[in-house]
Amino acid sequence: MQFFTEKCYKNQIFIKTFLIKHILQPLTLKIMLLVMTIELYFLITAFFYTEGYLSDFFNSDEKDRFLSFISRRIYQIIITSIICGIIGYFCSYFFDNDDYLKRLFTQKMDMPLE
Repeated sequence: MQFFTEKCYKNQIFIKTFLIKHILQPLTLKIMLLVMTIELYFLITAFFYTEGYLSDFFNSDEKDRFLSFISRRIYQIIITSIICGIIGYFCSYFFDNDDYLKRLFTQKMDMPLE
């Protein structure tokens, strides 16, 4: 159970942004990364809304149910998640280098002053 909660804290972006405090990652930087991730999802999703799709949806005579968009858009949801996951991985590579920064700071502190 402890392993699951630790993984959830590290991988859940809202928990990671607001509840976990890091010295090397200020809150403003984490909020900027969160906003960038949400905007990225909206941007990639917007690419799938074409004029043809919107006109077909508007002119459709089908009865629309509460969750019927999932069955219509499952392919786009999967593609959007994959693309955002890949881009998010590269962004987290640049923002989450705690080990590298810790090593860099400890090396600088160990060096004698001249």
